[in-house]
Amino acid sequence: MSKCPLIVMTGATSGIGQIAAIEMAKRRAHLVLTARNKERAKATEKLIKEASPETDVNFYFGDLSIMKDVRRMGLEIKQNYSKIDILIHNAGLHRFEQCVTSEGFSEMIAVNYLAPWHLQIR
Repeated sequence: MSKCPLIVMTGATSGIGQIAAIEMAKRRAHLVLTARNKERAKATEKLIKEASPETDVNFYFGDLSIMKDVRRMGLEIKQNYSKIDILIHNAGLHRFEQCVTSEGFSEMIAVNYLAPWHLQIR
């Protein structure tokens, strides 16, 4: 019997990411998902469990626009899993006006470009 693939995914609590997470669960993946909002995470977990009750789903919470949070989530994931089969960075945003994070980055640059690099589990 083959082991379920471990998939780490950002942006899975809404939209295309949520649909993709549900579909991966139906295909017997073990899902490790990041989220900012615990209520949305709980709602997403409920949808996943309805579609595939046996699926293992674990959430790590933080803000992908804050590199300190991203690095912390990456380290927490690394501490709990020895091997990740797939990393999907689905989270992304677009704003017509620039917002700057507390760390001094454009929010769009932080989430869309820097977060995937800082989340890498080394």
